[in-house]
Amino acid sequence: MVAWHRTRKADLGLRVIGMISCALAYLACARLAAVHPHAVGVAAFALAATGFFAGSAGTAMALLGGHVFDEIAISARWRTRDPAPEPMPQGQPADAS
Repeated sequence: MVAWHRTRKADLGLRVIGMISCALAYLACARLAAVHPHAVGVAAFALAATGFFAGSAGTAMALLGGHVFDEIAISARWRTRDPAPEPMPQGQPADAS
């Protein structure tokens, strides 16, 4: 079975959603530009955040499509060296000798 994000339909859908997100970012930034400088409030920060996040995610989805979900290799430099220690079972003493 093919993963859902590997299909042509999903790739096209992700790219369309990315373009819609870019349009939303444009609208948020255009509305932000129309806000009077002395009337800056929570709404202005919400518009700025919406423009940033929608623009960033929309650009990634529009350009990459289904490749957003591709697995990548992590360099050994950035991997953890020691695995996390196993948790102690409940009810047993720490020193079981």
